[in-house]
Formats: sequence, structure tokens, C-alpha cells
Amino acid sequence: MARPRLATHTATPRGRPRDAGRGEELLHAAQDLLVEVGYEHLSMDAVATRARASKSTLYRRWSSKAELVAAALVAFEWNDELPNTGVLRTDLASLARVWFDPDQRRDQLFVRLLTAIADDDQLHKVYVSQIAQPRAHALTKIVDRAVARGEIPPHVDATRVGGILPAMAFQQLVVLRRPIDAAFLHHVLDDIVLPLLQVSPCSASSSGSAQQ
Repeated sequence: MARPRLATHTATPRGRPRDAGRGEELLHAAQDLLVEVGYEHLSMDAVATRARASKSTLYRRWSSKAELVAAALVAFEWNDELPNTGVLRTDLASLARVWFDPDQRRDQLFVRLLTAIADDDQLHKVYVSQIAQPRAHALTKIVDRAVARGEIPPHVDATRVGGILPAMAFQQLVVLRRPIDAAFLHHVLDDIVLPLLQVSPCSASSSGSAQQ
């Protein structure tokens, strides 16, 4: 499978100007090792050796292993303007295809990350700031646009559905050991996320109270 073009995200610019191509090589090396040995056993020394670079070259770009791994994962994230097709489902599907495309190598990276994030506070912090929060902001913008167009009820809270796809992706990849494919994405969007967004918070609260 051809490698995606990477965006070489770094935490804090410093030092001399960087070669973007060299940054891609370093991120590819980190991705390969993360798949092969997992986060716990991955080291900056090993990445430097795999990329035939000095460890100082890595540290000029990323101050820690957690930042390097987050950058390797962010490289697969949405890197263009948010979709704005005028249809909520189409916009959501566009985002979903980027976040959870049928790239098994990327799936392996996320499995490695998710199994390590609970035990590493620095990795968790970097993941939240560089991956989880940007995803949440993107979803909120798309949902707000749909509210403004009248597609879904006003006062919809995007956080109600923001964790559904990541949670079900974890179930699909780790528990069921199945790939993320188009059928899976369509099921999550059409049967779960979009129906929930069509229900106003007040209606959902009233329905829950009536059932108690």
C-alpha cells in the first residue's frame, strides 16, 4: 500500500529550517516501529537508527517520544479545509473516511496507541491536545452548520455523538478484529449518529424521564 503524504507536525519550532522530506522519513520510521514493537518498547534511539538519523535530529523536532508518536498519528488526520457540502451526512461521511479509512497499517497504529494511552499520562495529554480536541472542534463546526441550515434541531450538542465513532472503531478493531470499512462507517452514521442528532436534547431528556 502506498504511504500517505505526511504533514510533519511538531510541537515548537526551533533550530535551523527543517527539510520536510526528512521529517516524513522520521515519521515513517516511528510509524513502522510503533506497529512492530508497540509504544512501550519504542524508543527515540530506535527511531533514529531506523531512519539513519541522529537522536538530536529527532529532538530538534519533537521533545519526547509521546510528541513524536502523536505527530506520526496526526499525519493521517484531516489536513484540508472542513467539508462544507450543504448536507450534514455528506460532511460527516467525508470526515469519517479520513479518520477511519480502510488503511490497515493506520488501524494498527491506532490500536497500539489506544492500548498504551491509559498507562502513559504524557501520551494521553498529547493525544487529547493534538488529536482528540481538533477532531471535536471539526465535528462541532459541521454540526453547527447543519443547525444553521435547519437540518437538525437547534441547541444540539455535538459532544453527545463525538465519542461514538471512536468507541465503536475500538470495538471493531480490537475486540472483533475487523477492519474499518465503508459498511461499518455507513452503519454508525445512518443508524446511530444521525438519528441521535435529529433528536433535540429536551426531547431526549423527556423521553428518558417518561421511561423511568
